[in-house]
Amino acid sequence: MRELRGIVRHGVLFLADAVAAGWSRGAVYGRVRKEGWVRLGTAAWAVPGAEVDVGMRVRAVQAASPHLIASHRTAARLQFIELFGNGEELEFTDLRGANRKLRPDAKVHRSVLTGRETREVDDGLRVTTPLRTLTDLLRTASLDDALTAVDSALTWRGRGDTRRPPLVGLDHLAAAAGELPHTGRRKARDRLALADPRCESVAETIARLRMYEAGLRPESQVELAAGRGRRVRVDFLFRERRVAVEIEGYAYHGSRAAHDRDLKRFNALQSCPEIDTVLRFTAVEVFASPATVIARIREALGVSLAASGRP
Repeated sequence: MRELRGIVRHGVLFLADAVAAGWSRGAVYGRVRKEGWVRLGTAAWAVPGAEVDVGMRVRAVQAASPHLIASHRTAARLQFIELFGNGEELEFTDLRGANRKLRPDAKVHRSVLTGRETREVDDGLRVTTPLRTLTDLLRTASLDDALTAVDSALTWRGRGDTRRPPLVGLDHLAAAAGELPHTGRRKARDRLALADPRCESVAETIARLRMYEAGLRPESQVELAAGRGRRVRVDFLFRERRVAVEIEGYAYHGSRAAHDRDLKRFNALQSCPEIDTVLRFTAVEVFASPATVIARIREALGVSLAASGRP
């Protein structure tokens, strides 16, 4: 009879696998309790001391309930679509159309879901497609999460050498939003109008939303001429006031090399004839102190206006 650790799949021990390997149910329950295995469900456990991730938790749920498809925020996380929040609650859509409380850390949505709107990732996890995931989030998630997810899915994202390509196109997503039921169509369209397929990080998305909420409407991802014929792109530009806003932060730019490139770009901005003032904010400032960020931008815009002599 094989040891339990030798039966583990993707970090998870399933009771059905142990029984198939010759273990009795009672022996499995006794062993995992004695050795301190981490319970993931009524019939699934993680190896003692393992760091349990969302994929392991979803596998445990789907092993017991194969009709549940990971959706919404959970599907986003499994497909490397970034979100603003870090909620631990799992979300599923029931292929049978049921809507019930699954467990304390999971929510089941009641919605029509076709086979064309599902896919498998990571060797067997069943999730909603990126397109369906995004339309679900546009209808039901917070504005911060919905726009962060959309911006992320529209572009190359990742950390270090691990990057994934864009998952959807903006036109395709807009068409899908237009086909939503009437109750969610307008909300999804209005939110999608705020998306920016050139956005490069979560911090940039949130900064753009905070400026939008404050009534500020800069151009985003603007390419300008710098010194010595170099072209440089600025995150946000208030062209009339000649104020640029850059969002920085090593943790959100993927690697030290990417961070160094951002520093060089910041220095190049100083030579752009269209810019008099460059404001620079870290991701931490954007997330934790948005009011302070907005106040500094307003102050810079006001100073720039006064310096120009315009009314």
